[in-house]
Amino acid sequence: MSKTTLVTQQVQLQEWFQMMQESKGRPQQIPLDEWCKENYGISAAGYYYRVRKVKEAYLDQVSEEKLQENLAIVPKELFHEDQSVQKNPSKLQTTDSFLDIFQDDLRIRIYENTDEQLLFRVLRNLKNAE
Repeated sequence: MSKTTLVTQQVQLQEWFQMMQESKGRPQQIPLDEWCKENYGISAAGYYYRVRKVKEAYLDQVSEEKLQENLAIVPKELFHEDQSVQKNPSKLQTTDSFLDIFQDDLRIRIYENTDEQLLFRVLRNLKNAE
């Protein structure tokens, strides 16, 4: 791959990352699909494609050692189903998968949609508190 192509890809990924940051600040009443059309002329599917590409590029840059240090493989058997979580008031109760982590008297419940940065900070602080 040529240097020009690599630079072009990096610029594109930076622009897409900026778009992701801007989307977090959009008013909640504006659906993502509408916001993407108005601001970037793309569909929500196009947005999620770009999010995936940015994440893939980031993971490619993270060393295997760092990944092993920061990630834990959690067996599916450790996840539970929570029947009490109601995601949408207009629908009947839905099921949400979660993982409970216990340390002393502390319980941390992690859902599939838990923000990754929040989870990282909580686990880092938990590790530092030991």
